[in-house]
Amino acid sequence: MTQPVDNLYLKDIEALHEWNEGHEELESIPHAFAVAFKDGQGSWSMFTDSEDEKVNLFVTLTITSSDVHHCDERSSFLGCYITQQISKLVEQ
Repeated sequence: MTQPVDNLYLKDIEALHEWNEGHEELESIPHAFAVAFKDGQGSWSMFTDSEDEKVNLFVTLTITSSDVHHCDERSSFLGCYITQQISKLVEQ
């Protein structure tokens, strides 16, 4: 029987980060990213098996959690692109 080690609550997610957004230790891990939590709870490092899975996970987390990615000059291209595409779909 499988037991979860911990739970990830979508309401607690503050941002998704690529390795070059302060998580240099993830640079050598393909398809890695970090999930930052609100209220100074730190972050979790994660990875997926493929870039497609990573994009799907980013989209899912962006849609299901509020304000999950802030687009500014330090933000990842992938996170901002997904946020912009979702905004366009919602506006239609």
